[in-house]
Amino acid sequence: DDRFSLRGEASKSVRIDDIEELNPEGWYIFNIQQTGYYRVLYETENWNRIILQLRNDPSPIHVLNRAALLDDIFVLAKAGYVKYELALEMTQYLTAEHDYIPWASILNHFDDLDRMIHSEEISRNLMKFIASIIHEVYMTLGTSENNSREEMLTKYARTLIVNWACRAGIEDCLSTVHEMFMEMLYEDVKIDVDLQSAVYCASLRTATDVEYSSFMGKLAQSVDQDERGRMIDALGCAVDEYNLM
Repeated sequence: DDRFSLRGEASKSVRIDDIEELNPEGWYIFNIQQTGYYRVLYETENWNRIILQLRNDPSPIHVLNRAALLDDIFVLAKAGYVKYELALEMTQYLTAEHDYIPWASILNHFDDLDRMIHSEEISRNLMKFIASIIHEVYMTLGTSENNSREEMLTKYARTLIVNWACRAGIEDCLSTVHEMFMEMLYEDVKIDVDLQSAVYCASLRTATDVEYSSFMGKLAQSVDQDERGRMIDALGCAVDEYNLM
């Protein structure tokens, strides 16, 4: 049975019986384009039908609903209403997803999930899984603008994808970003403002003591307050505790 909270009445729920009569062979979705502030818990069969549709062709499901479906299923998994296996199965369609909003939705949950994991082996396996679904969109978006008229949401998507592609250990991302970082440190080559946070963070995770010292020197010299803010935020990505002392 399907339940969802009424807007403004978080303590209440609505049960809908015999929903199969509406569309006995296909999938169905409530809260079209997130017009209401509530979550929807579907029965397993409908989740599976939605997942199949996403894998075959996600376009019939509006991008806002694709983001909402990802958000709902992970929140519901965390609360114990659905299994994480089902939630992760839904994410496999993302190899064909290039819109910013669904990626922003799921990457927040991946971050939350990674923080919950206390096993290095499981964390590594999660990152391998993320790498498998993010690789294709990373290769499509790349690390630089394709044209000067690129939409802002595409820029946002690139920032997210580059950050997570490197975090998940995709070699092309790591090598490309490190090259950008070194050029910034030693040749004064400016990094695109939209990618600065991703490049700084990914590079500081593996930075040598010399690279870290050079980065701190750049931070001390910078008079751009926005850039300084991004550089300071990126210090939290450094894994060498000695450098942070």
